[in-house]
Amino acid sequence: MLFEDSRYVDRFAFAGKLQAGQWFDVRPTPRPLSAVRKLDSDAADAVLLNRAQLDALKRMPLYQKLEVIHTSEPVCTLGLMAVPTPRTKAVQEKIVKSVLELCATAQGKSVCQGVGIVGFDPVRADVLDAAVKKYDKAR
Repeated sequence: MLFEDSRYVDRFAFAGKLQAGQWFDVRPTPRPLSAVRKLDSDAADAVLLNRAQLDALKRMPLYQKLEVIHTSEPVCTLGLMAVPTPRTKAVQEKIVKSVLELCATAQGKSVCQGVGIVGFDPVRADVLDAAVKKYDKAR
């Protein structure tokens, strides 16, 4: 998850208006529910969750005890990119086709649901350009 990258958190989650490391003891965790439980027991002051994690938390009684204090603007979804070489060009179409169809297959659907992915779409150049400009602006 990109939350381990403080630059990502600062530039996207906080839109360049806050450097989280100056205000919080930032520690990535592979177990967000444990972090939320620490928040509930006053062992943590805040927890940063992605949309899928927050949506899952909303279905739990624990959510009623918490207060969302910041919601970032929607973030461009992640992309799958490759360096164009003769080897990658030879398999590019096959990889793109497989990724785009992943969540529609029986095995892929369970994987996608497990990580909160609903599907993949081809990258639109205007969306990618806007995300790059936003990231560069927050430097």
